[in-house]
Amino acid sequence: MIRIENQPPRLVVDGAASVEDADGLLRELLAQPGLALDLAACRHVHAASLIVLMALRPALCAAPPADSGAHRLLAAAGLLPRAAAADTPSNDRAPEVPA
Repeated sequence: MIRIENQPPRLVVDGAASVEDADGLLRELLAQPGLALDLAACRHVHAASLIVLMALRPALCAAPPADSGAHRLLAAAGLLPRAAAADTPSNDRAPEVPA
């Protein structure tokens, strides 16, 4: 779900940026080019919303939680600042197998 907050002006994504949200993201970010994106509560980004974010590259005022799929996806797409992307858990170690 997306919503606009006025103080400070930002576009907030709660939970997931779904396929249904892609059109709203596009409209709002085109209508207000300086609008910052707050993903602090975002856990998932659908491919349609990811394409909008990759095309428009809005300023990010809050990154998604480091343990979320949204964080890993946005980091892989180069949409997170370096410091936030560095918090992405590495997948290059073997998974632990329960004894």
